[in-house]
Amino acid sequence: MSLIIYHNHHIIPRHAGGTDAPENIVRLTVPEHAEAHRLLYEEHGREEDELAWLCLSGYIGKEEIIWMKLSLAGKKNKGKNHPFYGKKHSPETLAKMRKPKSEETKLKMRKPKSPETCEKMRKAQMGNQNARKKIA
Repeated sequence: MSLIIYHNHHIIPRHAGGTDAPENIVRLTVPEHAEAHRLLYEEHGREEDELAWLCLSGYIGKEEIIWMKLSLAGKKNKGKNHPFYGKKHSPETLAKMRKPKSEETKLKMRKPKSPETCEKMRKAQMGNQNARKKIA
């Protein structure tokens, strides 16, 4: 049995004035949802979409999400005020994460995963969460 997780994605995000109307919601897999927010971020430059993309892609964890949300509520994230300044990711790593993916890579991301791969991903995610709990 394949474990595929679906999310409800707002076509026009709520942070951009979208509503919860059924015609504004589409069901996407987690990788599709991440890609949708990456494309929205590239098109509109909204930090909320960048946060959603990085979170859904697994580039950042719960602590970083909370920290970035607090930063978004305050002043704009520039230089030393940016949540990643001096933290885990180097500028080179961030540039790679923001780099547009090739069509071949996008197709691979959309391809359904085998049950074995889904189980490995689930175990890896659980291991990451347990490691974060130990650190905190």
